Amino acid sequence: MRISRLPGRDRRVQQRGSELPAPRSAVAGPKPWSLEAAGALGVLVAALGVGVSVSAQGCSGEPTTTHLAPAGGGTSSGACSALQCPQYAVYCADGMVSPQGGCAASGCISRDEAIAAGGQVCGDKGVGRVVEFPPGVAPTFDQPDGGSSTGASHCEGNKVVQSYYVDDCARAAQVCREDGSGVAACVDAAPGDACEEEGALACTAAGQSAVLCQGGVYTPTELRCLDTPGYCYTNVGAHDRYTCGTFERMRIYSATGSPCAKEGSAACSLDSKSVNKCRGGLWTDEVHCAPLDCAWVAQNDGSNGYIACENGGYSSGDVCSFEGKVACSVDLTAVLECSGGVLGTHKGCPGGQECKQLPGNVLDCASSGYAVGDLCNFPDGYKRCSADQTQILSCVGEKMALEKACSGGQSCLVVVEQGLTVPGCH
Repeated sequence: MRISRLPGRDRRVQQRGSELPAPRSAVAGPKPWSLEAAGALGVLVAALGVGVSVSAQGCSGEPTTTHLAPAGGGTSSGACSALQCPQYAVYCADGMVSPQGGCAASGCISRDEAIAAGGQVCGDKGVGRVVEFPPGVAPTFDQPDGGSSTGASHCEGNKVVQSYYVDDCARAAQVCREDGSGVAACVDAAPGDACEEEGALACTAAGQSAVLCQGGVYTPTELRCLDTPGYCYTNVGAHDRYTCGTFERMRIYSATGSPCAKEGSAACSLDSKSVNKCRGGLWTDEVHCAPLDCAWVAQNDGSNGYIACENGGYSSGDVCSFEGKVACSVDLTAVLECSGGVLGTHKGCPGGQECKQLPGNVLDCASSGYAVGDLCNFPDGYKRCSADQTQILSCVGEKMALEKACSGGQSCLVVVEQGLTVPGCH
């Protein structure tokens, strides 16, 4: 008996549109802007196209430093002068800076209003850091950490405080640290550092691991980052997810059982063996990937990807939402059926067979192995060796396409690289 499979891409992972952080280029901090005079802010704003206004006079009419105010103005009462208002450098998580602050007809722009306006500019990237400059001081954007280039600074709690700015390190899941020579800065966390946000994940200076906030202290985690050593991204705001690696080979991690921010969002478990979903405010392991790994599945069309087991499979007992439909097991030894919100074995595949996609939009047990042109039930880009082990094949648009032909007496063999199964000619 054959049963209709879960139609379309949704058969591979439920609710794949879980609004994951958009992939970014590797960054070590905000881009190094160099604006020596406040008048240069107007040029920057024009280049960024942000929704702010620029004026060469204060709200009360007297000449003053160039200032910026979000469209709509602030909420404070009474007229103001830009010289009496703080300025804010709102850094997006990808390093772009959005100048905010100054005054509007109704009064000075507050810090929260500046963050909200900057958040609109940052969009899905989110706000990574906010630097506050006191009234009458022109903002500077020439330091990678978003700080001022001159003057002594110190830590107050988890904030860098200087006469020229206040930098809240917590927004970027960093910690304030003094170097002993009168200079403080927001830096990546290290094991043993104090923390307040239970379950938060933070980048480390090495960029190849993460630390988890447990009991008020950052503790080490054992996770694998793929490829680029310097790539690290912590989910801004809740800090409940951690991303590392390149776009094609990145992973998004979360700590199973820890608090999560957005219902239905997805991430890999810290050991890469499960797909976690945000359910009722906690990360819950819903899909189990062993013997394979959880992975970020990038789309060939360049659109956002999704979190799934690397071959798109499931395990018996996993949570499911495609009632009455079927999916392949991760090890391809069974056809699983979703019943009552849980996956169970519909049919086991005998030796020499595996769960495969067949004509007629069905999944069933069939002879193991693939050739160019065969139907496939894997995420786009997932690779397999051909049945005769002479070619590397890639599943593209639900059909196997030739990726590479092995030559010179080599054969296609599967090896494990950084936890992922990778076919290659050897």
